[in-house]
Formats: sequence, structure tokens, C-alpha cells
Amino acid sequence: MFSVIITTHNRDKLLKKAYKSVIKQSYKPNEIIIINNGSSKYFKKNFLIRKKVNLKIINNHKNLFQSRARNLGAKISKNKYICFLDDDDIWEKNYLNHARKLIISSKNEIILSKIYTYKNKLKLFKDPKNFKLSDILIKNPGITGSNVIFNKKIFMSLGGYNSKLEPSEDKSILVEAILKNKKIGFSDKKIIFSLHQGKRLTKNYHKLSNGVYNFFEKYKKYMNFSQKVFVLNRINIYRLKSFQLKFISNFIFFYLLNKIVN
Repeated sequence: MFSVIITTHNRDKLLKKAYKSVIKQSYKPNEIIIINNGSSKYFKKNFLIRKKVNLKIINNHKNLFQSRARNLGAKISKNKYICFLDDDDIWEKNYLNHARKLIISSKNEIILSKIYTYKNKLKLFKDPKNFKLSDILIKNPGITGSNVIFNKKIFMSLGGYNSKLEPSEDKSILVEAILKNKKIGFSDKKIIFSLHQGKRLTKNYHKLSNGVYNFFEKYKKYMNFSQKVFVLNRINIYRLKSFQLKFISNFIFFYLLNKIVN
């Protein structure tokens, strides 16, 4: 029923934790695909850990980054439903089994689950339940690659993840699903979102500003005036953080305008 696609980039210890959370699922996936964008090669013997798993490992010669790596995994997957997991996240033990029940009982085409963080104690980070299109347009209401399961045909029909929008590609594909009236179900099973101090795309402010700007250009026709001002102000904050000082006048303008309209 499920193909699990794990994308990774030079985070071996975290990857093994993510992988273990998959093979320990109460309902086992039919297939696990590791898309390695890292500098070192991986082999099956590094992961099997006394369990027989239908495991595929793709070692890329260059870093495809998140979206293209996920899309590659989806393309070569063999099962009806595809599940994505980032190398620095883990799933609760009953994650796949509960998703299976939701799919069977309600014919859901997409499943979203709750995101938790764990530092001193486990706590709810973002809950995507009952979000609306307007929520996604200006913020992330709780959508990452690790907490979403797609019917493969639906995923391919939506065009997969858009690499030009990273790190807003997770939001974009859900926007497309909502616009096309796809059936989305919600699970209360936990995704543990890592708070490690390693490299994150969300700290690459140059790429972040470009991705959010491309997202804005693609979906601004669905935004009202105040939403547009809010997003443009955020884009200029990212630009300043990436030391693109030429945008400082833009930042001041949209910051003040955002204060006025909100």
C-alpha cells in the first residue's frame, strides 16, 4: 500500500533514526526508498538492521535538493500511496496504520498529521487540522514533507513538488490540492520535528526569499491586499537577513504599510 521516500543530505546519524522509525511501524510499508543527495554513498547493508525490507537506495552524483529528490522517489515508487520523510524527522509507531485506516474508511486522497517538537518535552508545534486556503497563503499552518501522504496518482497530477518555490513547495502542493478539490484527511498521529542545530534550508535566507517570492508571484491572485502586503514585508525581511541591502527601502515601505493595513 505504502512507499516511503526518505530524502537525505549528509546527516547520517539523523537519517538512521528516521529510518528506524519507519521499519518499526506497526503497519509496515511495502517499500522504502532513500534518496541520497550527500557526499558519501549508502548501501543496503548499512540499513537493513536484522529486518527484511524492500529497500532501494539512490545515490545522486549531485545534490538535487528536497523537491527534485522527493519527485524522483515518487516517480520510481511502486505503490498506490507515497509517504515522505525528511532525514531529521521521525514518525510515531502507529503513523502508517492510522493513515491506512483513514484512507480505507473515508477514501482520503491526502493525509496530513500533527507536527510535534521534542527538546525538553514533547509539545505540539503546528496542527494543520481545519486550515483554510487563506492560512496557507500567508504562513505555514503545519505542512512539511514529513507529515503528508499522497495517493500517487494525485501527487503526479498536481505536478509534484515545485523546486522553484523551496521552502514553500510543501505549501504549494497543498494549495494545488485545495484548488482542485482533492479530499484531505487529518490524522492525530505524531510527526516529531527535529530542532537540531545543523544546516537548514529555512536558514538560507537568500534561497528562502527567492522561494517565498516565487510562491507569492504564483498565488498572489488569491490574496487580498493586506495578505499581499504581509507576504511582501516578509520577503524583504529575508532579503535583509541575506545581506541584500539594496532592498532596505522596500523593507521600510512594506513594513510601514503592513502596520497600517493590519
